[in-house]
Amino acid sequence: MLNNLGDRANRIKADDETIDVLLSHGADLQQEYLIDFLFLGGRDKLMKLENELLRQGYVKHPVQRDDSSLLVERNIRLENMQSHLITESLQNLASEFGLVFDGWGTTVKKK
Repeated sequence: MLNNLGDRANRIKADDETIDVLLSHGADLQQEYLIDFLFLGGRDKLMKLENELLRQGYVKHPVQRDDSSLLVERNIRLENMQSHLITESLQNLASEFGLVFDGWGTTVKKK
C-alpha cells in the first residue's frame, strides 16, 4: 500500500497534471495510448517485478535506461488513468518488491 496519504495525494496530483498536459496537446480520453511506466531500484528486484508485470500483460520497453530501472508499456485508454487505480496498483506492487514507481507517460500524435 502507499506509504501515507501524502504519497497518495502527490501521486493523484501527478496523474492529474499529466492528463491535463496530454489533453492540452490534443489527447482523447477515449483513445488507447501506449503508456510507459517507470520503476527504479535494484536489478534483482526489478527482474522479479518484470516477471510479474509481464504476467499481467505489460511489455518490456525495447529501450532500457540502465540496470537500476525498468520501463514497461501497455496500451491503455487515457480515461482509465483518470481513476488512479492503475497508478495505485503499480505503486503498491513496486512497494511490495521494495522498488520505486516513478510514474507514467505517453505521447500524443496529432492526426
